Amino acid sequence: MKPVYILGESIQGDSYKSFINYLLDKSNILSYEILKMSDFIYDDDDQKYYDRILRMEKTFCNFYKKKDIDGRSALRSFVYLNNSVVKDYIKRADSIYHWNYPQDIENLCFFRNDKCIFESVTHENYFAFYPENKTEIEILKECGINFL
Repeated sequence: MKPVYILGESIQGDSYKSFINYLLDKSNILSYEILKMSDFIYDDDDQKYYDRILRMEKTFCNFYKKKDIDGRSALRSFVYLNNSVVKDYIKRADSIYHWNYPQDIENLCFFRNDKCIFESVTHENYFAFYPENKTEIEILKECGINFL
């Protein structure tokens, strides 16, 4: 099916928790982006952010599928979702807007067997879900997710 676009404001609180649980159950790979250190470190707050991200990446390193650098020089990481460490990390937020600099990693995407089922670019307010059928859309509506 074609992508359906989600209103970001609806992916918060209980709706976020339900949506993330749904994605984690349906997916086996998560991707996210971080900027390379040389692209954004200007002060102590940036350095603290980067140090925190490096600690998180060190924790995730045992679960990588692959790491890649895209054309924008952002570091894109792909991690397996068959472990509680990564799942617990993703569940700890209370809003899709948490996943953005300077809070944390950004541009979360969920995959099932290398096929994207959800992609986000939080700072652009872009959230797209790729349903397999209309039933999935109804399930998300029951979770409190609103579509554009």
